[in-house]
Amino acid sequence: MEVKSFRVKPVDPIGVPKPAMLEADVLEGPRFRLAEINFTGNHVFTADELRSKFLLKKGDLMTRDKIAGGLDDLRQLLCLP
Repeated sequence: MEVKSFRVKPVDPIGVPKPAMLEADVLEGPRFRLAEINFTGNHVFTADELRSKFLLKKGDLMTRDKIAGGLDDLRQLLCLP
């Protein structure tokens, strides 16, 4: 895999903590399997609650759709646009 570009865009510059959107242009490489998804520094939701939003299980092939779906579910849980 090769990352061609990487951008961090602030979503709400006066928000605390400051939310940001990450964008990257990536050339795909070999397929990978999920090892684990961890959450740290969370205070409102438990790591298990956050992890449950991702349908991927340990050993599953990583797919953009499954990761995007989990991130969308996290946004809904956190009430983000």
